[in-house]
Amino acid sequence: MKRRRYVAAGLVGVVGLAVAVLIAVLGFLASGYVPTAPSSYVIGLGEWSRHQQDVDHGASGNRR
Repeated sequence: MKRRRYVAAGLVGVVGLAVAVLIAVLGFLASGYVPTAPSSYVIGLGEWSRHQQDVDHGASGNRR
């Protein structure tokens, strides 16, 4: 008899934990804040090309 209670308590705990994780994930996604990798910071290709040419040719200072 006691073993059944332990099994039932364990199942209730596991299901409760799964529901809590599901609620947390859904709440996080609903908030609209999903962090992205630094690659999401877009630098214009023309600006990057100019910078890369400066680096390649050893130019000094900012040309803007």
